[in-house]
Amino acid sequence: MNQNKETDSDYKHNGFQGLINIVGQLRSENGCPWDKKQTEETLKPYILEEAYEVIEALDSQDTGEISEELGDLLLQVVFISQIYAEKKIFSIEDVIEKINNKLLRRHPHVFDKTFSLKEGECLDDVILENWEKIKKLEKKNKKQSYNENNINNKSNNNDDNKDGNNNLNINNIINSSIYVIKNMPALHRAYMIQEKASRQGFDFSSIDEALDKISEETSELKKEIENHKSYLININKIKDNQSKLLNKLNNNIGYDKNTGRNLNLNNNNNIGKNEIDKINKKEIKKDNYVLNANENNINKIIEEYGDLLFSIVNIGRLLDLHPCDALNKASDKFVKRFNYIENQLASVHNSNIKSTDTDVLNNLWEEAKKFIK
Repeated sequence: MNQNKETDSDYKHNGFQGLINIVGQLRSENGCPWDKKQTEETLKPYILEEAYEVIEALDSQDTGEISEELGDLLLQVVFISQIYAEKKIFSIEDVIEKINNKLLRRHPHVFDKTFSLKEGECLDDVILENWEKIKKLEKKNKKQSYNENNINNKSNNNDDNKDGNNNLNINNIINSSIYVIKNMPALHRAYMIQEKASRQGFDFSSIDEALDKISEETSELKKEIENHKSYLININKIKDNQSKLLNKLNNNIGYDKNTGRNLNLNNNNNIGKNEIDKINKKEIKKDNYVLNANENNINKIIEEYGDLLFSIVNIGRLLDLHPCDALNKASDKFVKRFNYIENQLASVHNSNIKSTDTDVLNNLWEEAKKFIK
């Protein structure tokens, strides 16, 4: 009798359905306090963490680790689906049905018995072309469904790509055919956007053209950095002038208790509070003007720096190199060389980075470059 109960319990917790049952039990009234208080919002960081751990496991080629990390990632899918099932919005079965239908829909060359290539067509090209067409149709259907569900909303009567005056809304990027969600790592997102644009024929004609673009963006960034230096000089000048003016006012102005007025001690001409306020407002206005100009310049630096990074991603893509992989290798190399310097300083010089002369650090860095490639 007891053995049958154990068998029933084991069966209840086996396989994919077993995972669903376990998560449901963890979220139940008598479940785990931590699991019960989780929401779709609190689980967002765990989804990213588990996805990155899968990638690290794949890089390690440790099959046991890969299997375990895939399970952790799968748990997040089941967990979030359970949360929505409790709200009676959708279940894990709905999630599976949607992905099944999407795979069938996006692979007509595999599942559609009527599919055939025309004379001269390349299967790879047709697959990519159909993929983009199907995704566009899916997006259109989603938008239509959204509008039908929100017919009382005035904005839904306008084209999503136009403003209320029927003008093209250039800031609406979500409906672009090359849009990629912003939540993924920025370098990978840039890579995917460029890939999508390239598939539509928008790309550099050669690697040399892309390299020239990097030189152009580097020059523009240098120009904005020089402008920033000029703004900093102007700010310092204004601050210095303000300081001198305030000191002069403080030294020359006294207070007459009888009249209740400020007095200019140099020529005894009365200076009212309004005049002092005017001087202060004038200086504040100058200050704000320069600070606003400086903020605009910083935004330009961010823009040009981003353009340079985007151009560098293009080079990697054209060379069939992923920027994240290349940057991770460069980061690992830097960490190893830095570690070499730390070890040398600790064991040979009995010192650390902060207390070491720059020339010594440079020499050790050159040593590290010889040993660590």
